[in-house]
Amino acid sequence: MATDSPIQLPFSKEKQLAILGHLLNNPMFFRQMASKATPGWFLDAEDAEIFRIALELWRATDRCPSQAEVMAHKAIAAADMKVSASLIKRIESAKTTMLHFGLDLIGQEMTGWFQSGLFRALWSETSQMFESGRFDECYRALKSGTEAITQAKFIEDNEVRFDNWLNDLEGYQREKTHFSLKFGVRHMEHLL
Repeated sequence: MATDSPIQLPFSKEKQLAILGHLLNNPMFFRQMASKATPGWFLDAEDAEIFRIALELWRATDRCPSQAEVMAHKAIAAADMKVSASLIKRIESAKTTMLHFGLDLIGQEMTGWFQSGLFRALWSETSQMFESGRFDECYRALKSGTEAITQAKFIEDNEVRFDNWLNDLEGYQREKTHFSLKFGVRHMEHLL
């Protein structure tokens, strides 16, 4: 079990595998999860390792990695043959499993779970402030914490949102540019 996070997703292993599949195949969902999630959220150590690799690629390139890029990552390629094959099989299973669990429902469940975790942390923090007589600080923390809880949402597949449209547009343009370059280079090599 991965232990780099004090919280873990409260879903079955199959549903967590579907979440991993959506992460590897839905750039918009990945961008939103990358800022909130840690590999330790996953119960399965292989799922956690795959998400860790995807996050590493995200940080290195500032774009969402494709499933093929995750599968070709040096950590998987350099691993023992049995471990490498197991991780690749897990990635392929994630794509298949995601078809059985729609992101629209998973997103709603994750939103409720994540918001409740933020609320528990906020309650604990502000209770201590209030009990120690730091009322102004408590009020400010409640105000900003409530706003953070309200904004903590995992979007549904294909939902258009305009709360951070510039960042979404830049991410979309980066991904399309990368795809075009990758696609063009392959065709150019074929022609040569």
